[in-house]
Amino acid sequence: MGDIKRRSISEQVAESILKYIQEAKLDVGDKLPTENAFVERFGVSRTCVREAIKALSLNGILQSIPGRGTFLLAPPASVYRDPASVLQRAQASIREVMEVRVPLEIKTAELAALRRTEEDCEALERFAANYRQDYLSGKKNYYVWGRQFFDKLTEIVNNPLLTSALQPLDEIVQRHRESFSRKEGSALFFLESLDRLCCYIRLMDSQSAGMEMALHMEHSNRLLNELVNVDNVESFLY
Repeated sequence: MGDIKRRSISEQVAESILKYIQEAKLDVGDKLPTENAFVERFGVSRTCVREAIKALSLNGILQSIPGRGTFLLAPPASVYRDPASVLQRAQASIREVMEVRVPLEIKTAELAALRRTEEDCEALERFAANYRQDYLSGKKNYYVWGRQFFDKLTEIVNNPLLTSALQPLDEIVQRHRESFSRKEGSALFFLESLDRLCCYIRLMDSQSAGMEMALHMEHSNRLLNELVNVDNVESFLY
C-alpha cells in the first residue's frame, strides 16, 4: 500500500486496483484477478477488497457478475486521471445521494412533528441551543450538535426502515459536515434552521417542518457542490 495515507483501507485498495488496471494495461471488458488474488497482492482482508470493488462498481468503473468475476467497465484514464471527469462523477454522486436523502429527511421532519413528545421537543431544543452556544463561543466542533439533532429526529419517528435508509446516506454527508458548516454564513443559517425546526415540531406543524427541512437540504446540497474540487474529489465518490 506504500505511501497511500489518510484514507480508509478500502479506499486505499480501490486506488491500488486502479493502479493495477493501468499497469496491467487492461482494456474494457477484460477480467480482473479474483478477490483472493487481490487479498494476497495488497495484504488486506477480503472485506476491504469487496468494499473497494463495490465502490468502483458504483462509480461505473467495474462490473461484478456473480459466478463469472469482475470486469473492467470503463477505462480508468477517463475516470481516474482526467480531473474534469472525476469532478463530474463526484458531482453526480452528490446529486444521487441528495436525490434519495432529501425526500427522506423531509418526511422525517414531517413525521417527527406529528409523533414528538414533550421530552423529544426538549431534547431537540437542547441540541439546537448547544449548537448555537458552541458556535458563538468559538468552539471548533459545534457542528456535531447538528448530527445529534438529526439523529434525534430519526429516533422520534421510530421507523427502522427509515433509519436504515438514512444511515448510509448521512455517513457520506458526515465526511464533509465540518467543512460546509464552516463556510461563511453557513453556521448561522443552520442554527437558525434548527431553531425553526424546533418551533414547528413543538407546534406539531408537519407541513412547515417539512418545508423548513427542504430549505435546509437545499442549502446543504449547494454547499456540497461548492466544496468538491480536484484535491478532495475522491471523498465525494461513494
